[in-house]
Amino acid sequence: MKSPERPLFQKNIFSQELNDKFNDLQVAITAEENRLQELYGVGHELQKMAVIIESQNERELRFNADIAEKEAVAKQRLDDLQSEYTAKNSELQAEYDIYSKKLKLDRTREAEEYQYNLTRSREKENNAWEDEKTSRKAALKKMEEIASDLLLERKTKGIISSALNTRSTKFRL
Repeated sequence: MKSPERPLFQKNIFSQELNDKFNDLQVAITAEENRLQELYGVGHELQKMAVIIESQNERELRFNADIAEKEAVAKQRLDDLQSEYTAKNSELQAEYDIYSKKLKLDRTREAEEYQYNLTRSREKENNAWEDEKTSRKAALKKMEEIASDLLLERKTKGIISSALNTRSTKFRL
């Protein structure tokens, strides 16, 4: 602070003690002005630091917003994939169930068809055997009848022959 009293001070109008105090005061003022300049410098540096910190905070906020957005997109994609997986799994399970039922039905039909064919084959074989047995019995019966007729004829002829023999013996005598 430069005041009009300075020229008076330089004229040595004041006492030595006052002059010393004034000089000390001048030194103190200069020191305080330097300190104030330093503080302004520190203040300026603090302002720069505040700007840098604010810039860093803004970048961090943008970064966090980007991360949140990417997480939301990833979560949505994951949800989409999960629902796609669930739908595909349901579709495949339905196809498997249909195929399994069809396969079971086919196997059941094959087993029934095999059983039917086996039963039919056995019936045909039994019927053929019964027919052959019946024809054999009929042939046997016919043969028995022929044999019986032959035997009867033989007996009859034997009786006739015996009778003729007896008659012929009577005539010879």
